[in-house]
Amino acid sequence: MIDDDSAVAGGSEPAVPASPRTPYSERPVARARPAKAQELIERLVAEGRVRITDPDDGAVAEWHRWVVERTVSWRTGYRRLHRRYERKPVPPQGPTEMTSNELVRDSG
Repeated sequence: MIDDDSAVAGGSEPAVPASPRTPYSERPVARARPAKAQELIERLVAEGRVRITDPDDGAVAEWHRWVVERTVSWRTGYRRLHRRYERKPVPPQGPTEMTSNELVRDSG
């Protein structure tokens, strides 16, 4: 019968210690990306290619969930709604404009 200690390389400790994976935030690449991004922003501002302005209080867009029809099946009555998160100050107007145009066309 083989002893557990003798089965491992050399009979003492395992060659590679069993450790959990390094979290992404602690990896060198993850630490380098914010610094690289900050460096790029500073360079573009210095060159005048980008202007950073403070937005007005009313112009700041907030996250809002819109339930929108993502297909053209709304015309046939088959409703398959999908939640979409947008970061725009106004809701998309496409489906409502098309519906109002069809109502005007059909009523005439």
